[in-house]
Amino acid sequence: MALAKSFVFNAHRANRICEKNTAALALDRLERNRFLKATDHLAALRDVNEHGFDGGKDDVKPLMHFHPEGGWMDETALVASSREKILMGAINLYPVYLAVDRMRTLAGFNARLPRSTP
Repeated sequence: MALAKSFVFNAHRANRICEKNTAALALDRLERNRFLKATDHLAALRDVNEHGFDGGKDDVKPLMHFHPEGGWMDETALVASSREKILMGAINLYPVYLAVDRMRTLAGFNARLPRSTP
């Protein structure tokens, strides 16, 4: 579970970096958009796992979701019924992992454009 939550947090962070730092990344636009589309839905999952029980008026509470393979579960639960079915809340993490792995293979740490030094 800890690895899955860490993966969700870091994948969502990579999504924000790709979204907000377009000009600073040496990425193909179509690949970047493919990655953003595959990881956009992680925001709600991350918010519940990070802030779901903080309290306050902006509370983000876990919601129940039904999966035929895993039954009823919320965003804080994890069911890994096979390699291709890693369920957390309403999301199957397997396709997200494929997108993250593809971006890591294509760009990795080399995606940052070199900064010109004065």
